[in-house]
Amino acid sequence: MNRPWIVLTSLLILTGCSRQEPPAVESSPATTPALTPTPAPVTPTATPTNPAAKPPPVEIGTLEQEYVRTDDIYTKLTVLTQIPDADPAAALGMLTRLFEQEDDPELREELLQSIHDIEGQSQAKLDFLTIALQPIQPETVRLTAIDLLVSLDHPDAIPILQNFLADPSPDIRQAIADAVEQLSPR
Repeated sequence: MNRPWIVLTSLLILTGCSRQEPPAVESSPATTPALTPTPAPVTPTATPTNPAAKPPPVEIGTLEQEYVRTDDIYTKLTVLTQIPDADPAAALGMLTRLFEQEDDPELREELLQSIHDIEGQSQAKLDFLTIALQPIQPETVRLTAIDLLVSLDHPDAIPILQNFLADPSPDIRQAIADAVEQLSPR
């Protein structure tokens, strides 16, 4: 399943669970006139859209501003679902900048996961994941970066991982060793 749909579905489920119905207003039949529904006017539908046509590219600057200006996690996740509609190079640049500014480790992981939704840009993805592997990052973020390097299945992933074999965390060192073994040609 495509990642934006998973995030969007999760958002819809979460917001749907928190909806509250407006309070009922009591009225007496003697003082309230009966309302009869009026049918909506029928208007001709627009010409069918071409399902093969791509939507216009999303403006990265607008997405980045929206992400930075809010503290609402759902808004931030919604912004991330729009990544596939943006220019791939600009999207990776935005993800890298947001990753460096983000304090929440879970959102950092979401930013990393967003590279799955971007076409091509292998070198930029490798550079981004190298930043995420730095020992100053939380362990969960580094583990996510290791998994993503494996999923990229790029020949340059092995040397990148090997650069971090001296990580202070034994769990990270083991995950890197496992990833290198998995990526090594048989």
